[in-house]
Amino acid sequence: MNILQRIKDGASRVSEKAQSSVEIGKLNGHISDIEREMELEFMKMGKLFYDGYRARDLSVAEGIW
Repeated sequence: MNILQRIKDGASRVSEKAQSSVEIGKLNGHISDIEREMELEFMKMGKLFYDGYRARDLSVAEGIW
């Protein structure tokens, strides 16, 4: 194998790894966004249940489903 082909193959592998790293970064960003959304929704659910408990009427919390 000549040197130019080896350089070309090496550059191709580096490019593929860089693209994979970018895609992984995007996926990790999406995961973080979803986790934040879930955290907010769990907090809302907890507040509903707490308010229902305080009012001694959990039917308020049941109405969200």
